[in-house]
Parts: sequence; C-alpha cells; structure tokens
Amino acid sequence: MILFRRATFSLNMNYGYALESGLGYSVIKWGLAFAIVVLSMYAYGQPTHYDFTQSIHNADITISPAPTSNGSFSAFGVFTPDASADVANVNVTALIAYLNVGTSVTINTANTSGAGGGNINLTSAITWTGISPVVGLNLNAFNDININAATTTTTGSYVFNADDNVNIGGAMTITTGSMSFFAGNNVNLNSAASITTGYFTAIAGGMANMNGDITVVSGNTSIISGWGVPEMESSLEPMVVLLLACLFLLSDHQKSDKKVLMTA
Repeated sequence: MILFRRATFSLNMNYGYALESGLGYSVIKWGLAFAIVVLSMYAYGQPTHYDFTQSIHNADITISPAPTSNGSFSAFGVFTPDASADVANVNVTALIAYLNVGTSVTINTANTSGAGGGNINLTSAITWTGISPVVGLNLNAFNDININAATTTTTGSYVFNADDNVNIGGAMTITTGSMSFFAGNNVNLNSAASITTGYFTAIAGGMANMNGDITVVSGNTSIISGWGVPEMESSLEPMVVLLLACLFLLSDHQKSDKKVLMTA
C-alpha cells in the first residue's frame, strides 16, 4: 500500500514556485500518464480471438457439386448441419439457386453434438447473378473458412466470419456488392479480389495478409490488422488502476492546496 503524507524536508523557492505555478504537477501528471501507457502496452499479449459460433460442437462443411447431405436449408436460406453430424455437404447448385432469386444464404458450422473441426471449404466455383447488393453468401465457421475456387457475381455480397482464419485461394469478382472478411486470427488473401462498385473489408484479430491484388473501382477498401492488440494481463490491471488513482489525487490536490507544498 502506498501512503501519502506531508513531506518533512524543505523545498527551495524555485522548486516551490514551479509547484505553485503548476509546472511540477504537470511534470508528475504527465509522467504518470506516460507510465500508464507503457504499462498498457506491455500488457498486450496474443491477438484476441472471437468465437463467432458460440458452440464447441461443429461439423466440417464442404460446398461442392455433391448432393446436400447431413444438413438442411431453412425456408430462409440458412443451412444447419444435422445435430450429431461431424461432416456435411452443401450442393453448390442449390446454393446458387437461392442467391439468384434474391435469398441470402447463411451457412453455420455449429450444431448440437458434432465433433467436426468447424471448417467451411468451398471446392467448386460459384457464379451467380443476384438482384440486390445486400443479398449474398454468409459463412460462419468455428475454425477456418477456405475458399479454394473462383466466385463471380454481378450483384451481391460476401460476409465471411471465421473464429480462426479466412483463407482466400480463389479469385473473387463482384460487379456491384461487397466483400467482408472477419477473422479471429488471420485473413489470408492469396488471390485477386475485384469489385467494380462496392466495398472491400478485411478485419483480422491477427494478421491481414494481402498477397493478392485488390481492385475497387468505386468504393472503399478497409484492411485492419489487430496483431499485438490484445487483452490486458490481469496482473497489471491493479497497477494501472493505482496509477490512475494517483493521477486524480494529484490533480485534486493541486486545485485545492498548493501552499502546503510551498511550505512543506
């Protein structure tokens, strides 16, 4: 515990004047503020990971020409794997049919008791027309999203959420719409991404590795890497709180009683 008490030594007039004018307090207060910032920076550890599915039970889902299996679509275009499925498949033709009539498709890996890894793998090319830039394909994976084939659309968007990595290995082209990639760990763009009118967004809790060309003719591009922006260690939280308390105490004391320090 740190105790504050009146000093018993004498201050010379110059130092007393500095304190009286506020200079001394400013130095102390800014020093404490700097210490708080330094401690906060040292408190950073590994990147924060985000659980987009809120489930420890998942299936590995493949999007391919094979028939849909071990899961089903709702009337609103949401695909959910069967309760105990470890793996599931989404037929790419069925997926495209939803998109072409203006129904967004959402694919989730979470289920009731599956023991799969929670990955979503696209192995077949997707080409669709769409009727609205806000309609599109939404993928929510407990682990990785792996796009290993080309995707092309005239009007529509993609929103990929992965608790671990989003890996883009197939060229992605949109005429009007947006691409949004959110990863608790890394976003790895290894192929070209092209948008004529719309937005490209990549937000990674780890690293945003943009190894492919990104072209946005009309719109915005946002790439955010959160590597090294992590959670504060709990052991340092009391130190930061103490420093903040000292800062406020000094500020209040300066306002209320400068002359005591002049004669200490």
